[in-house]
Amino acid sequence: MHACGLFSVVLTGVVLGPSIWAGGFVGDAGVDVWSHVWGMSWFAESVFRGQVPWHVDGLRYPEGGVLWYIDLLGAVLALPAMGLGAYTLGYNGVLAAQGLLAAAGGWAWDRSLGGRGLVGATALATTPFLLCTWSNGVVEAGWLGLVAVTAAMAARGSRWTGAALGLCFVATPYLGISAAVLAGVVLIDRRRWRLLAATWGIGLLVAVPMAVGLAVGFEDPASMAIKPPPGPRWPTWRINGVDPRAFVLPGDFWSVRIRGDGAPPFRRTPYLGWTLIVLATLGWVRGRAPRMLLAAVGLGCVLALGPILFWQGDFVRWPGSGDPVWLPFGWIWAVTGVGMDHPLRFVSMAIVALAGVAGASLGRRTLHAGAVAGLITIEALVLAPNVWPLPTSSSEVPTVYETMPDDGLGVVDLPADKGGTMETSRYLYWHAVHGRPMPYGNKVSGDLLRVDNDALRRWMTRRRPGSAHRRDLEQLTGWGYGWVVLHEELCAPTCRVLVDRVSTDLGPPRTSDGAWVWALAARDSNSHRRGETD
Repeated sequence: MHACGLFSVVLTGVVLGPSIWAGGFVGDAGVDVWSHVWGMSWFAESVFRGQVPWHVDGLRYPEGGVLWYIDLLGAVLALPAMGLGAYTLGYNGVLAAQGLLAAAGGWAWDRSLGGRGLVGATALATTPFLLCTWSNGVVEAGWLGLVAVTAAMAARGSRWTGAALGLCFVATPYLGISAAVLAGVVLIDRRRWRLLAATWGIGLLVAVPMAVGLAVGFEDPASMAIKPPPGPRWPTWRINGVDPRAFVLPGDFWSVRIRGDGAPPFRRTPYLGWTLIVLATLGWVRGRAPRMLLAAVGLGCVLALGPILFWQGDFVRWPGSGDPVWLPFGWIWAVTGVGMDHPLRFVSMAIVALAGVAGASLGRRTLHAGAVAGLITIEALVLAPNVWPLPTSSSEVPTVYETMPDDGLGVVDLPADKGGTMETSRYLYWHAVHGRPMPYGNKVSGDLLRVDNDALRRWMTRRRPGSAHRRDLEQLTGWGYGWVVLHEELCAPTCRVLVDRVSTDLGPPRTSDGAWVWALAARDSNSHRRGETD
């Protein structure tokens, strides 16, 4: 146990240490980091107020909304730090916990199959899939270690296996299904039928409330989450496409590489690792691990490919008819209508299975296992498609908010978008710190704005020429908005265009800490000079 703990700490330090030491939030500023930092802080604030984390008041102001926060495990873990305003500690602490759990879970899973523990721990803690998850800020998918823990408990015949499976579903349905398959394979191989029924039954009991919560959150008219439309979702499937070669091709190979200025810096890979593949194959040939786990690897890879075959940056179509080549996940989607837009996460099933079997193939030989763990680390962090050291996002908040009167009035941060990235979602984190209401939802974008006001839409898009109508500006002040702030670091190279546009409606701004600031309350004194009309 002491060896497992020490090794897990060392692995987590190697993977996350350089980024945590650099400061800020671990993850790329252009993706989902900000939404989860805000989500964890909002969850903590609700709990500390004695409220159920459901109603959101400070976003999409003045209407607010409702939200089922997707990463309940992370929110609960970060609760103390977020409640005290230690946002960086809370968020990075969740990632560190996920890294420790991946290593410890991999160790336990490896040993439950007869291995030494080192290979399984290293394989899960350094897998590029997990590193990309952290880089993209989708922390709900980072509880990979729970899948390994569930499989290990099944192998040991623990009556708590069902509870562990339930936690996987709480994390995300992708990990829940992966854990259910792996635990099922182990228990079927050992003919533990009663434990299998209990495990799946308990897991289902937990999964149903989670599914209901997600469904209610989507269906509520005030939902912060935008329900996807019915039918094929081609743009979403394309950006999440998985080229079959990505499972095995090392180097700088990404199934989907979004290029150009302002492109979102998503990194996704299902890379399995040749060290694991070779060792696991030897383990199956030698009969040192259940051969049924090979089926779990195959199923995980097939589901991870998504609904339609994707190759060289595009969907594959049948010659002649031009119809897309549908895959098993696509058939499941067509029959059930279940919209799981990130099937790549099913690769967790294959990664965990390979990690355990690879460790078992070496048996209890510590020296061999240690050498192989070193090879896995080098392959995962240097040779594989990876994002190590992980990028970081600044936790600094502009001082412009400190220069405003303590009036509690809402603020409109601009620009609403920076290319196709999610960099402007940092307004969510800033909102958590300064506490002023804002018009955006839990994803910041002018295209996603659902506050019905033409002045806001004029400032957030280029599709509304002219000037804002006086009644729209009065509506904003009536709702409790007092300030408009344009951030220079985010608006370049269109800052001057936006300054002129807002100034046409609100008069000349003042400058503060790299930002232009307009006071909505001062509008009336300048309205005649600007030529506003009723």
